[in-house]
Amino acid sequence: MAEEKRNSEFLEMLRPGRLSGLDARQVLLYAARFPRVEADFRKTRSTQGAQPYRVSVLSTLSAQHFVSILKLFLYSEGVLPDFNVAGFDGISTEGLDPASPFWQSAPDALLVLPAIDDIKSWPPLFASEQEIQSWIRINTKRYLDIWQHTASRLPGCRIYQALFAPPLERLLGNLERRYPFSRTSCLASLNAFLLEHAPANVTLVDFDALSGLVGRRQWNDEAAYFTSKQPFSIREMPLVAAHLSRLMAAARGMVRKCLVLDLDNTLWGGVIGDDGIDGIRIDPNDATGEAFLAFQRYVLQLKERGVLLAVCSKNDPDLARSAFEQHPDMILHMDDFVAFLANWDDKATNLRRIARQLNIGIDSLVFFDDNPAERSLVRQFEPDVLVVEVPEDPALFIRTLDLSFAFEWHALTREDADRSDSYVHDRKRQELESSAGDYDAYLRSLEMQMSVETTGASALERVCQLANKTNQFNLRTMRYSEDELSALAASPDHDLLHVRLRDRFTNYGIIASVVLAYHGNIAFIENWAMSCRVFKRGVEDATFNAIADHARAHGVEWLAAEYVQTAKNGYVADLLERLCLVKWEQRLDLPKLPDGIGQGLPYIRFLSDIPPRPHFIQLMTTAERD
Repeated sequence: MAEEKRNSEFLEMLRPGRLSGLDARQVLLYAARFPRVEADFRKTRSTQGAQPYRVSVLSTLSAQHFVSILKLFLYSEGVLPDFNVAGFDGISTEGLDPASPFWQSAPDALLVLPAIDDIKSWPPLFASEQEIQSWIRINTKRYLDIWQHTASRLPGCRIYQALFAPPLERLLGNLERRYPFSRTSCLASLNAFLLEHAPANVTLVDFDALSGLVGRRQWNDEAAYFTSKQPFSIREMPLVAAHLSRLMAAARGMVRKCLVLDLDNTLWGGVIGDDGIDGIRIDPNDATGEAFLAFQRYVLQLKERGVLLAVCSKNDPDLARSAFEQHPDMILHMDDFVAFLANWDDKATNLRRIARQLNIGIDSLVFFDDNPAERSLVRQFEPDVLVVEVPEDPALFIRTLDLSFAFEWHALTREDADRSDSYVHDRKRQELESSAGDYDAYLRSLEMQMSVETTGASALERVCQLANKTNQFNLRTMRYSEDELSALAASPDHDLLHVRLRDRFTNYGIIASVVLAYHGNIAFIENWAMSCRVFKRGVEDATFNAIADHARAHGVEWLAAEYVQTAKNGYVADLLERLCLVKWEQRLDLPKLPDGIGQGLPYIRFLSDIPPRPHFIQLMTTAERD
């Protein structure tokens, strides 16, 4: 009974966002108690669909305390972490030794935590630029060697390399920033060199920014360093773990896309139903009103970088809308929101409606509401939603949301920045659909244009992002690094394709990617991922026609594909049958499928028997595209 209670406690505590609301002492206490219930907890999470995530750690200093905390945060992100931690001074002793047993594991991620202890000498006073550059090359070589070794030996592994945080001491005082040979300047130049030379499989974790955020006196703990060789203050380990776990989750496709906001006492002070439009507090000449306006400005900047904004408020809908349409000081306006639900229903129900309306997972939502009762309800009934613990003082809203690391993404593309506007345009498409006589007439009226292109270097980042964060339309849910995709693009046995789409309202950019593998006389759709933004428009039909054309051009006779079921890709469960492929069975008239195919439901058909799929999309050549 006691074990069940402890397990239940951890299930509650390791929901998204809960750990960030605890202080370091509490987190350390949970980390110390967790091994007693981890096996049962892991079994429970496994039945809920969580996947294993293997992390190897190379650290100059002692990493055990930090790893125990990072483990909790990774569990809260919905994965099942396993750690392989090198010994003390692991970067030098094991990371640089290719024969070390450390390299026998096959991790999904490698975490590299350097320390200033790695640097054995510094440029002398009045060192020349040439001497400083030589010092940088000498002191970054070990990390570049580890990156290269990892890429060659573990091509699917993503590296998380911490940048150097400045030391507490400033030997030249106020002159540290003035001279390039100071330790502060040299470390900044070393970090800049790492940033400049990091390949696609390396994510640099900005410890310089994190240490500046909390202050060097908070970041550095001399007593902990001299007694147990901790790399940074134990007090700040939860902050670092929260940041790092979010980066790792985002790289695995677990991306928060939509910020759902309350209205009263969240976007403005007061209650609009009681105070009226003129009585709410967003006056720039009032300290409280200015704090709410600053938060609105920050939220608008999130929207401009691609975060979707939605409203979920218990309010009269007309009165709530009128605030954005009529108040002269309002920074946010109706066209900034992709969904607007103001009614008297419970907020868990409304969050589900928002997710359905936007065709995104409920785990893509971040909920920001000043009312603790509403936050508690959402945590109870929609535990996958990230609920931010909102402070009472609106002056702290920006800090709180920013430090939740809710919108840490693996990369930022043009398609991300344009996403919000395209969702707003969906309203106009929905109005057009309701006015059209039939659905075919609606599709024709969209005036869709599409191009299918061979993927080159310029599109690689977006294609990698699609493959790694798309879950609903993803036939086999294969994940790829940019290096792996680049190798596939150069392979004579593969076609790497991407699809661009635009209609009369929106230029969507790259919305689908296809990996087509050739095995003898068979073309196999190794992976096919498509953005949920363009479902039910005929894009899959036009793309399938292009896949068949590429297979024919390669000279093969059969086209095969496979559906591998996950918790999120039920949308494509019947796709292959709808595209007129047939289930593969061990029959004389069907070829033997290549090795490695058969994890799910394989389908196949003779290429000459595949009829072209009808659609209402104009296909363009690359030259026709603007």
